[in-house]
Amino acid sequence: MGDYTVERFLVVSVVYLLVLLALIFTKKKRQILIVLIAIVLVGYLIFFFVRGKILEEQYEESIKIVNEFLENKYPEEEWAVIDKLSKGQKRKSNTVYIVFENEKDIIYTYKKMDDGEVVQWEIYLGGKQSEDLKHNE
Repeated sequence: MGDYTVERFLVVSVVYLLVLLALIFTKKKRQILIVLIAIVLVGYLIFFFVRGKILEEQYEESIKIVNEFLENKYPEEEWAVIDKLSKGQKRKSNTVYIVFENEKDIIYTYKKMDDGEVVQWEIYLGGKQSEDLKHNE
C-alpha cells in the first residue's frame, strides 16, 4: 500500500456518499450535491498537485542545504544524492539520501531540521560493520 492510499480512500468515500445522497434527494437538492461533488474533486486535485510542487521545492532546498553541509564537513569527498522512493510513496521534503564515492554500498540519510540544522539521521550499512564507516557522525 502506498502513502496516498488513505487520502484516496477518504476522497472516494466522501464522493460515493454524496452520489448516494444525490440519488435519494429531489432534483433541486441533487443539483446542489452534484456541485458539491465537483467542488470536492476539484479541491482534491488542486491540493494533490499544489502540495506535490511545494514538497518538491522543499526537497530541492533540503538537497542544497545538505550539500553545503557536506562540502564544509568533507571538502575532499565526493557524493551523490539518490532517490529511494517507491511508486506511490510521499517524498519527505527534509530527508536526503547520500552515497559517498568511497563507500558506494552505504546509504547515509541526512535530515534538514526546521531550524536549518543538518543531522545524520540513519545509515543503511549494506552488509558492512558500523566500525568500518568513514562518514559516521
